[in-house]
Amino acid sequence: MCKEYDSWLLRMLLNYPYLPTPSTTIEAALTLLNLDETSIFADLGSGEGNVTISVAEKFRCFCVGFEINPRLIKEAKQKIKNAPIKCNVDYVQADLFNVDLSYFDAFYVYPFPPIVTNLSEKLKTECKKTAKIIAYDYPLTGFTPKKTITVNTGIHTCKIYLYII
Repeated sequence: MCKEYDSWLLRMLLNYPYLPTPSTTIEAALTLLNLDETSIFADLGSGEGNVTISVAEKFRCFCVGFEINPRLIKEAKQKIKNAPIKCNVDYVQADLFNVDLSYFDAFYVYPFPPIVTNLSEKLKTECKKTAKIIAYDYPLTGFTPKKTITVNTGIHTCKIYLYII
């Protein structure tokens, strides 16, 4: 195995762990968003696509899931084939730090501690001034939440933060 591949894999596992969002957390998070069909939503670190599909189904807006792991992108694309909102969802294999965020009206992020500072700075620098951000489990650095809710998933209790830039 080449050294370049080793470092990419290590970075992916350490900085971008695959931690699927429980459905109860997704449902609670969506109560904080008020989107319409003209909104453009991004899930930064979309995993297998559950949040992206849920947002598209609820708000009928265009949604893009960005995911670094090609296996999870493949799984998300397979899921979307069975969902009723195929035309409203796209998945892109990309490192979220290489994505232009200026096009999106709303975001869902899991700001895992090793990336929270850099992610917060990227959001602050690139997002529209009216953008909504839902952060799950960890607060963003340098932002003040407009609303925070606590959700007990049965496995653990988490916090969901709503930020409006």
